[in-house]
Amino acid sequence: MAINMVDDLSLSRPPGAPDAIVIRARGMAPSGWTNPALEQMPDTIGDVRVVTFKFVALLATTPVGSDVLPMTAELRLDALPKAVTKIRVISAMNEMSMPVPGTS
Repeated sequence: MAINMVDDLSLSRPPGAPDAIVIRARGMAPSGWTNPALEQMPDTIGDVRVVTFKFVALLATTPVGSDVLPMTAELRLDALPKAVTKIRVISAMNEMSMPVPGTS
């Protein structure tokens, strides 16, 4: 399930891997959710310049409470097509996007 909200997004190129990119998203989810992850979404609008990820987590079998807690997910892609210029991360309530480092 998508987490409530994405609060921060960062993109970086790992040293010695110029074609790789690390995507890191932070957000908020109800307590009891586990295993935050970024899942790549299928291309639904035909724009090969933007790659979209959904910020998700697993719902615990027994809810822990009504608190909302921070969660972080990180994903490394060893290769990103040269045409991609932007990464977008969506949650249940909002989305954030950033230009890919090293693209114009």
